[in-house]
Amino acid sequence: MLNPHHVMQQLLAAGRAWSCLIIFVSSMVEYVFPPFPGDTVTLIAAILAGAYGYPVWALCLALFAGSIAGTLIDYYAGHSLVRLWPGSRGLEQARQKMERWGPVLVVLNRFFPGIRAFILVAAGMARMGVLKVLALSGISILLWNGLLFGAGWMVGENLDRLVALFKAYVQWFYAGFGALTVIILIRWLVKRKTRNEP
Repeated sequence: MLNPHHVMQQLLAAGRAWSCLIIFVSSMVEYVFPPFPGDTVTLIAAILAGAYGYPVWALCLALFAGSIAGTLIDYYAGHSLVRLWPGSRGLEQARQKMERWGPVLVVLNRFFPGIRAFILVAAGMARMGVLKVLALSGISILLWNGLLFGAGWMVGENLDRLVALFKAYVQWFYAGFGALTVIILIRWLVKRKTRNEP
């Protein structure tokens, strides 16, 4: 578990150029290894811009470029899965779902902590156009980072408050996601029982 204060002190000690490079790598890694707390680094970048005078354009560019690189890695990982298991029924079902919901999910992927990487892998499995995925993911990245940077400017140097707000959002997201999953499962079971009845 990253200690936000420790990470921020390390970034301040590293200087602006190295900080931007570290932020770029962190933004990319969270797409490859979802448990990595990349959003915490984004929150710290917002504080660096709002309270320590780091150039907003450089931090935003590092975050955006890292996220786009991660998007491409996940997308082509999805391509590889299709080649490894051609004709898989499960993959075909996933592809059909993504054809219907893919664009909406990709444009919202940054707002889905912990599962955003799987959405982009599914987009690759569904063979969505790479430029379309990059454009939609880019919109999502800009909206999410803009929201976090706005929050960072509002709280100033209060990193603890910003992290607490983010944790509250994550908790509400998973509560809603869990409730939605239960509803979908119940509907599926009801439909299955109805089909099996004589």
